[in-house]
Amino acid sequence: MNAEKSWPHKSAAELAKIIVSAWGVPVIERDLAKPTPELVQAIHSAILLEVLSLDVQKFERDRQMTISESGVEYLVCRTRAFF
Repeated sequence: MNAEKSWPHKSAAELAKIIVSAWGVPVIERDLAKPTPELVQAIHSAILLEVLSLDVQKFERDRQMTISESGVEYLVCRTRAFF
């Protein structure tokens, strides 16, 4: 027995309404036909927040702070090695 699988079919307009109402990402129908990298990132971030409770913006801020702190510490250590 071979059961056929299919996804619910939604128009671009319906998908745009769902994205706006579910995740608060401002999008219109034509954005879905040619999405920008910023739109894709916003939708991806919204999904991660909902599914994993991961705030991508907070994660990125923490990552940048860690890199900055590590970089400063690394430079200080390297500078001391020369003196």
